[in-house]
Amino acid sequence: MAYGFAKRQAKDPDSFGKGNPNGIAAAESADNAVIPASYIPLFGLGIPGSVSAALLVGAFMIHGIQVGPLMLRDHPEMLFTIFSGMIVASLLMLAVGWYGLRIFARVTSVPPNIVIPVVIFLCLAGIQVQGYGTFGLITVFGFALFGYFLKKFDFSFVTFLVAFIVTPMLEMNLRQSIILSGGEVSILLQRPIALAFVIITILLVLHLSWSSYRRWMQARYKAKQV
Repeated sequence: MAYGFAKRQAKDPDSFGKGNPNGIAAAESADNAVIPASYIPLFGLGIPGSVSAALLVGAFMIHGIQVGPLMLRDHPEMLFTIFSGMIVASLLMLAVGWYGLRIFARVTSVPPNIVIPVVIFLCLAGIQVQGYGTFGLITVFGFALFGYFLKKFDFSFVTFLVAFIVTPMLEMNLRQSIILSGGEVSILLQRPIALAFVIITILLVLHLSWSSYRRWMQARYKAKQV
């Protein structure tokens, strides 16, 4: 999402995917901000905001520590240790990235005819190790063909990846809501927060559809003039 937002705000969006450092900076900044931000609802409300935060809840429960707003009163040294460790880790990552940049950048000098076979081999080996068998291999080749057509017709890979990750979460929460309501789908329109999200989603879809239609019409008009 950060990559897509940076691309939309850039003056030269066509340079993204071709070496523009702003795209890398946006994605990495968002990635590094996820874990510290997920600790805010974790320690403030006792609600994990990410997978790592959920694992941390399990670790605290093993040691008999109740995660929530009372941690600041009952275990203040634990919270200060966690956040101090994140600050130290960030400084170490900065030092490693700063001084190791020239070494890491040499990876890009490896010819694609060497990198691509290695990546394909590791993907296929990972499928076999996980035990997916022939079905996993067919799935990989199917997605490879799908990705080829996405690239050929200039579709956004980022949009597909975001949808691929977010859609299972949406389906799971939708099923949970319908089960809790006894099969009544109308419950999604009875709560003000849920109704607001539905309206915002519809407006965003309409806005994006209209923007895409306008760009298509402008490109068609310019092609006619030429």
